[in-house]
Amino acid sequence: MLISHFTIAKNNKIKLNGIQLNIPATFDILTDDEIIKKHLSMHKPLGYYSNETRKVDVSISEAQSKWVEKDIELMHSFLVATIQNLYDEVEMIQDTIMLINNRKFVVLEFIGRLRFDQNAIVNKSGLSRYYKIAYAIKKNKTFVVNFNCPARDISNWQNTATEIIESIEIK
Repeated sequence: MLISHFTIAKNNKIKLNGIQLNIPATFDILTDDEIIKKHLSMHKPLGYYSNETRKVDVSISEAQSKWVEKDIELMHSFLVATIQNLYDEVEMIQDTIMLINNRKFVVLEFIGRLRFDQNAIVNKSGLSRYYKIAYAIKKNKTFVVNFNCPARDISNWQNTATEIIESIEIK
């Protein structure tokens, strides 16, 4: 069943460690084993949610950092460069600093593509995904909300991604 657009009800609010946001009611929290398969990082996210097909994901992370809130412009430049280096091709859709619920966020929206690499430890070649990621700084912590889905499904999920990002509140 293909759903073209979710409207996120206010009662689908997730609250984790001082960050809250709305996600579709049909998204489930992933088990630790599912998170390990999807999230290649040393740090476990605060929360990781996925739709019923497990192809559309929302993760929420927090990490100690040296960034302070006044560094948001510098962080923005750093993140854009990092994204450009992570993928073989990046089609940037949105690249901005945005005020969301009275807090400045770096918001990056893009399609990232990886080419075939026979020497890769984890071969994700040919992978093309749509991302909408929001980054914020509060008291030497960086908060990250990452929405992603297969790039071919962007028209079905782009509005939902925007609703999720625009609902973020950091307390």
